Amino acid sequence: MATLHVRGNEFGFEPRTLELRAGAPTRIELENLGVIEHSLVVKAPDVEGDWIHLHALPKQTDAATYEIERPGRYPVLCTIQGHVEAGMVGELVVVR
Repeated sequence: MATLHVRGNEFGFEPRTLELRAGAPTRIELENLGVIEHSLVVKAPDVEGDWIHLHALPKQTDAATYEIERPGRYPVLCTIQGHVEAGMVGELVVVR
């Protein structure tokens, strides 16, 4: 199984672009290096809910395994109030 390690801080993700293979289980880890809480969210297109939702308190890590079937490019957001406006965004690229 593939693993994507993402570091979050004030106010960005590293890397900003995440790539995973469609239909392949992938473990995504959000390590919060910052001093305030952060999330990593990918909204499900065309329906309510999230494809990916991780939430990490300062100096902590949250992780889960996801399997996304639909190739494409999707926005990655930190949904904590004001963080998107501060530039905490990225992109998920799902490839065949």
